[in-house]
Amino acid sequence: MTPTSHAPSRAETKIPYMKLKFLISAAAGVLLLLSACEDTSGIGGSLAEPNVAINVDSSFVITGQSFHQPAFDTRSETMLLGAVDMEGVGSYSSSIVTQLMSATSLSMPDTVPVDSVSGMALKLNFRRGALTGDSLAPCQLKVYELTRQLPSGIQSSFDPTGYYDPAHPLGVRNYTASILGLSAADYPSGFTTLKVELPLEMGRKFITQYRTDPSVFQWPADFNRYFPGLYIENTFGKGCMVNVTVAEMSVYYKVKKRVSVMVNDTLKYVDGVGRDSVTIFSTAPEVLSSNNLRMNIARPIRDMVERDNKVVVMSPCGYLASVRIPAQEIVDKYYATDFDLAVVNNLVLTIPARSITNDYGLRPAPNLLLVRRCDMTSFFANNEIPDASKKSFYGSYNTATGKYTFSSMRQYIVDLLAEGKTVKEEDMDFVLIPVDIASETNTMTGAVYVTNCLPYIYRPTLCELDLSRASLCFTFGTKH
Repeated sequence: MTPTSHAPSRAETKIPYMKLKFLISAAAGVLLLLSACEDTSGIGGSLAEPNVAINVDSSFVITGQSFHQPAFDTRSETMLLGAVDMEGVGSYSSSIVTQLMSATSLSMPDTVPVDSVSGMALKLNFRRGALTGDSLAPCQLKVYELTRQLPSGIQSSFDPTGYYDPAHPLGVRNYTASILGLSAADYPSGFTTLKVELPLEMGRKFITQYRTDPSVFQWPADFNRYFPGLYIENTFGKGCMVNVTVAEMSVYYKVKKRVSVMVNDTLKYVDGVGRDSVTIFSTAPEVLSSNNLRMNIARPIRDMVERDNKVVVMSPCGYLASVRIPAQEIVDKYYATDFDLAVVNNLVLTIPARSITNDYGLRPAPNLLLVRRCDMTSFFANNEIPDASKKSFYGSYNTATGKYTFSSMRQYIVDLLAEGKTVKEEDMDFVLIPVDIASETNTMTGAVYVTNCLPYIYRPTLCELDLSRASLCFTFGTKH
């Protein structure tokens, strides 16, 4: 409660106490509460008791603006590789730095000699259509071994210079991301693979190490000291960016096999030589993987923000939106209402969004995180999930209505009311960030639980938020 020049009397403190009491624990059946703001006509007349009222207020004004966020935490299972120049939108490029998870045991038989190892390759797997740009655009990539440990606080602005030897790539591959001419067997489960041949000596060295001292492969920290990881960069082409799901390093070896052949119309089995493989390292959630993203925003988009004061959200490494949630006005209207008992029903925020015309299929992000600006960095660094009790929420984009809806903000306003009549500025200063939400559904109850929340980098996104038509609907019931 805001300090005053005199001590409050018991009469002055009685009503706030009752308000707080029924915010935290409301008596069941006292109030009939509404959860929507579209139809408020006749609400009072529909109540059985004349001294019970439903208060619905959506008159609050949401304000905000775009700001550029060129660097952020991009530690993710998603790896973007390539470059794309989108006229009127901007140019993106992304390279990859990643540690690898080692297999704890070698499935290659001990009876196979090391000199039977015939090759090694890096396989970059991506889903069909998981790209931005033209799948037929010619590209080139190079793979390097890291020479130093990656820093723990890595961000998208990370400069890999000094972490690899540019004069000695492990492998080079010219490619397109097209699957034209491939059969379903070439990309099982909708995946296709970019295969980069690596030095034969490297494969034999790893197999020898496995057989002489396997302890270095038992724990990620030990293995990463032995092999810090890979740097993968796009060295040619600006027409395609591929979303790599997983990277695997595999060793190929020759083995003796009994094969069937036809001799004079007779089927016979003879000794032959076959080729087998074993994946010994791969990317995994347990180890560090990060995208080195660069974004140059085109003048038309910059003019929308800088000249026309439009609220643009563009990711990754583009524009985020700061918004002010007028919580002080909500608290003031609540306390200005005459009542004996009260319970907060809900607080729902909806924000209209529209696609900005472009030739590259860029659309609004599927989800936006609403988090206090002061918590923006720690939220991702600590692998948090949206939690109303910590003043963070997420809203999903509805393509039918063209709106983001944040429907579970009740606890936010309940907590603010419990803290007193004055709302701290940091509790009204929020940021909207495109995020990727992973969730699980309880098959018994149908309840959905968010299990992961990361910056959305699956593909570039672009939209304009119309805060002038945003709605913040506060509903609470009172009994006089």
